[in-house]
Amino acid sequence: MTCRQKAGYLPSTNVRRFWEPTYTLVYRETRPSDMYRLLNQKQDPFEATPFKPRWDYDFVRKYLGTERLPKMELLNYLQSHADTVWLKKWRLTASPKTIKKSKSCSNLANAYKDFVQHCASGSGNESAHEWYKDFSQCLHLLNIVHSALVLSDCKIEEGTGSVVSAESFHSNRLTTRLMQQVQEPLMLGSRSIPGWCDRLVNQYPMLIPFETRSIYFNATAFGISRSIHWLQSLRDTTEQRPRTVATRRVDEMGEYRIGRLKHERCTIPRGEDFLDWALQVLNTHAHNKSVLEIEFRGEEGTGIGPTLEFYSLVAAELQRKELAIWVSDDEDPASGESDQGVDLGQGPKPRGYYVKAGAHGLFPAPYPQDSPKLNKICSLFHLLGMFVGKSLQDQRLVDLPLSLPFFKMLCTGTPSDHVSDTNSDLGDHSDSEGTSESFLLKSESLSSLTEGELRFRCDSDAASDISSVQGASCLEESDSRKPGPLTIEDIAVDTSSEASSYTKTETRDQRSSQPPWFSGILNNTDFTTTNPYLAKFLGSLDVLVEQKKAVLSDTTLSESQKQDKLNNLTLPGSNAKLEDLCLFFQFTPSSKVYGYTEFDLKPGGGHIPLSLHNIEEFCDLSRSFCLDTGIRRQMEAFKAGFNAVFSLSHVRMFTPQEFRLLLCGEMSPDWSLEDLLEYTEPKFGYTRDSPGFLNLAEVLVEMSGPERKNFLQFATGCSSLPPGGLANLNPRLTVVRKEGEGGDACLPSVNTCVHYLKLPDYSSKQVLRERLLQSTQEKGFHLN
Repeated sequence: MTCRQKAGYLPSTNVRRFWEPTYTLVYRETRPSDMYRLLNQKQDPFEATPFKPRWDYDFVRKYLGTERLPKMELLNYLQSHADTVWLKKWRLTASPKTIKKSKSCSNLANAYKDFVQHCASGSGNESAHEWYKDFSQCLHLLNIVHSALVLSDCKIEEGTGSVVSAESFHSNRLTTRLMQQVQEPLMLGSRSIPGWCDRLVNQYPMLIPFETRSIYFNATAFGISRSIHWLQSLRDTTEQRPRTVATRRVDEMGEYRIGRLKHERCTIPRGEDFLDWALQVLNTHAHNKSVLEIEFRGEEGTGIGPTLEFYSLVAAELQRKELAIWVSDDEDPASGESDQGVDLGQGPKPRGYYVKAGAHGLFPAPYPQDSPKLNKICSLFHLLGMFVGKSLQDQRLVDLPLSLPFFKMLCTGTPSDHVSDTNSDLGDHSDSEGTSESFLLKSESLSSLTEGELRFRCDSDAASDISSVQGASCLEESDSRKPGPLTIEDIAVDTSSEASSYTKTETRDQRSSQPPWFSGILNNTDFTTTNPYLAKFLGSLDVLVEQKKAVLSDTTLSESQKQDKLNNLTLPGSNAKLEDLCLFFQFTPSSKVYGYTEFDLKPGGGHIPLSLHNIEEFCDLSRSFCLDTGIRRQMEAFKAGFNAVFSLSHVRMFTPQEFRLLLCGEMSPDWSLEDLLEYTEPKFGYTRDSPGFLNLAEVLVEMSGPERKNFLQFATGCSSLPPGGLANLNPRLTVVRKEGEGGDACLPSVNTCVHYLKLPDYSSKQVLRERLLQSTQEKGFHLN
């Protein structure tokens, strides 16, 4: 087929090729056999059901070979339901087309009669039930083994010395079948993916590799519009791959693009009120399916670069110690180390400005659940939930060092906590327990905003407004609210009155009668990870408990001798007795920022001294307060904020380690010289043999961990690498030669949206290092 370009004639690239695939929908009257087939398709393959013959023998003998019962339909039925021994007996193991030619209708009718008798006798049915039973037990056993390895923080990867690897649990056939279901456009667009897919990835995730589960998550968790966009992105990626003879037909797929995701662009200022502006943006956009893009006021940069910096700055702001939402200490024993933080453009922050997460990560600080300060704390956790959910939805990596026990609570919640998102595209994200509304913004003006692009501006007099690009709508200022961004305090005041039935003072009996959705998930190992100093003290009490049990179980001692030994027990490593500590049934926080000095672990705990008689109860109540009862409202608020974006139940297909990798990427970036030379592209003035490019690679290899994170933040807008490292950075880092008159005084610049590093050709490697490190400290997005 040829086409000439003339005036008014379509180019050849726009002419539809006759070999492009099309979808044809055929409608006809439904027959009883069709309904039977549809009902069988809805059955869960993991559940065994009693077998029933499809047709009566008289019906088969009368209509076999006619339009009512074609021979191919009977052959397909027999081969899918009969066992191999029976098929070999009747020589029905070949392809249906071959059998159709060699077998007559009477022969097949007799075979079906024998099949019905075979099933009625129970021989085939019992064997099928036994197979299903063994299969189900095997799956549950594999799930228990895998869960035990993961939840106990055991390394199951290759090369760690463990006898079990993660690949040992994978099923290639199920993985292939799952990918076939996900990549079907009609099934994905109509939300008709079989139920066994969701059950497979949620109840038996060890059978599917992490990469495949990530694909299933991105394709199904965010609604129909995101699913279609993901499918179109997959097609675009396929087209960009080099074509070969084997893949030509796949790459030359027809155009089935339906639409594109809507982008909503917001402009916000930097400064001390940045977290309040972030709260207002996320409250407005949490329920929207559009992609959130951020611009900074007074800066020319647009696109993914400023957006990624917005997420990085919010992650840094949420780590401020003065917010008092994370477990922290007033005295840091590692005082010689510098604090982790981000320069927000107002100079370096002093030591102690951010919570030092360390190796254990961030974990919610316990609070008395009737504390007035907890309203503000819950609003911050609701913000955190929206922030994490929106980061996953828009696929933005964030450098937020949450602890593994925190991810463990999210990934191992009870199945009854599932929140249906059938109408997710219609904005229906309400939580099943009704707690989501307790922490949402009450302002009617925000809910009445149009779907146009929103732009947040801050005037010099601190007044603010919200305007729509496509439709004029603004945030109406009430008399009681001061001009400016919505603050954390405003949210705390609003939610306390609306959710009084849940957020205000609750009795301990009410809280204990309804355990939270994460109750019983964390163990003593998690407590040691999240509260190392308190765990060390309680560990010494546990040793004392064991000594007490040993004395009481000694049958060679009399009662008086046992009492004497108990009176002489001392704390490990000291000569002090437990009573000498003068402790009571109270919890003392580790920092003054929490706003309370002690909390009674039980009614009247301030008057109950700690002794050997009640030491076990004290240890249990202390751990329960830190891991359960003291963080209940905080985690409920986080869950409500997360569910405002999409259902939290979708993340249960991942292990805690996988969820952290999906959200944060590789937070400790590592690369070698070979990785940089292979996955970095020199262009426009540089080649792989250019001295300037080789000097850059050597400088990047010699960088320390914080320097590498600063470079990634400067070059890509995110201080973390995606799972897989530089090999999966998309687009890849490109280095071009920057021309200018400054010489060695000229600084490198970047286009973060496309990972485009403009590097001058410096005279030496040392000068390159100094200028590059200087550039990583610069803030803002401006034309260069």
